[in-house]
Amino acid sequence: MTAALLKELAAQGFEVSLLQNIERPADDPDAIDYKRLPTREPVLHVAFTEVGMYAGRLSIDYQPKVNVWAQLWERPGDKAWIVSEEFFFGADSSGDNDWSAPADPKYRYPDFDTLMSKSDEVAESYDVAIQALAKRVASQLRAQL
Repeated sequence: MTAALLKELAAQGFEVSLLQNIERPADDPDAIDYKRLPTREPVLHVAFTEVGMYAGRLSIDYQPKVNVWAQLWERPGDKAWIVSEEFFFGADSSGDNDWSAPADPKYRYPDFDTLMSKSDEVAESYDVAIQALAKRVASQLRAQL
């Protein structure tokens, strides 16, 4: 996801740099102390909220479910963010729009055995999801800034 985001953000005209080796609690890796980050520039924090193959109660098909949230902080330590959005791919999508991307029907599997026998396709669906979500995050940031 990081590489895809860096590419899409640059394509949208953003100047980006990657902060690495940020200390955070092992039991809550999303709990970042923004005040301690080694930058005074805006910070984009993106995290997966759900990843997997999902078959809802009313569906017989398994399909990819990849969701992320993105928050852009004006400066580390600010109490409010500039942008805070959720983005959905596959099972939770609501069509093809700014924050949502449906999965190709080829990534739907009628039963667990078929799903397990198509592990290469399942991995491919996650790659497609990452590209689609990175594109939506970057384009929404551009639209809002």
